[in-house]
Amino acid sequence: MPLEELDYMRRKLLRPRLNLFPLCLFAVLSISLILKFRKHNSSLWSNLSAHPPSVQLVLAATRGTELGWARQLKVRNLEVTPYIADDPSAPYHPPENKGNEAMVYLTHLYAFYDKLPDISIFAHGDDRSWHVDSALESSTAYAIEHLDLNEILQRQYVNLRVSWENACPNWINTSVTGSSPQYKPHLKAEEQFMKQAFLENFPGDPVPQILSQPCCSQFAVTKEVIRSIPRSQFQLQINWLRAVGLGSEISGRVWEHLWQWMFLKKAIDCPVEYKALCRYYHICFEGEQDWGNWKEHDASMDHLIKQKEAILEGGNPLRNADLKKLDQQIKEYNDHLELWKQKAIERGKSEKKRIEIAGDL
Repeated sequence: MPLEELDYMRRKLLRPRLNLFPLCLFAVLSISLILKFRKHNSSLWSNLSAHPPSVQLVLAATRGTELGWARQLKVRNLEVTPYIADDPSAPYHPPENKGNEAMVYLTHLYAFYDKLPDISIFAHGDDRSWHVDSALESSTAYAIEHLDLNEILQRQYVNLRVSWENACPNWINTSVTGSSPQYKPHLKAEEQFMKQAFLENFPGDPVPQILSQPCCSQFAVTKEVIRSIPRSQFQLQINWLRAVGLGSEISGRVWEHLWQWMFLKKAIDCPVEYKALCRYYHICFEGEQDWGNWKEHDASMDHLIKQKEAILEGGNPLRNADLKKLDQQIKEYNDHLELWKQKAIERGKSEKKRIEIAGDL
């Protein structure tokens, strides 16, 4: 019973009616016990809204990156730390601009090892990108503002992306070499280097046959997990990125497949897409089929958008009628998808429904 209701009952019972004295005494004692219980059992009565964890957002950026979106994030206890990879005079910068975001992340893990927040979120500097799922509006800001921090605390490490596309559940095969018939340099140029890179970054660990997790090196991790790793290991990996004879595109992509091993010691970390979306972001489609149908409609809208872009790039004014038709179709798809997603968001407001849909994630 809320304290306001108990207080109302207490005042009502204190009316001058002698035969209600026992009930009055019971109410007063109940309030006293509740207050005492709350004082000494705050972990039970408090939740994340009352005591939110401290969060640090680490951004891998360059001089031209627009970071205004990050300063406007509505997340309590959030500190934003932007690393400018190509500016040695910036307050935060890596020792060398190599390895893309991996160098930034490892530099931060080493430098902040003894002053970590409860949760560290590592992300690219740009807000809008295909690296973030369409259901999250392809926006890092949207993803971070809707991220369930309690899920991070429980799981210890969470990839911000849920899509399995070109990533899960069986993506990088460490036995593949440049001469292997299954090697696909246009899709997985880094694959032929993975075994050696793993051996050099995790000396003594057995090399997994398969390495898979959703792309693209954007994740959240707790301080407990980070500190379970010796600080010296981060320095070893920084040194590897600086010394390895691979371009940044390759060495950075190598690390896209290593974070789950670093933090979880799991070779494959591929939570079911719709369940991860439900648990991490409280966007709960009814199941695999509902989620699959939403994705198909979203892909159809994306195809129409690309058609429109092609017409605009062609600069043919005679196709204005086609543009108007496409605009109308895109709007219809977008409105339908948004209503569809709103139902998923409403569903996700219920903890009971989240457990029912994705409790076994």
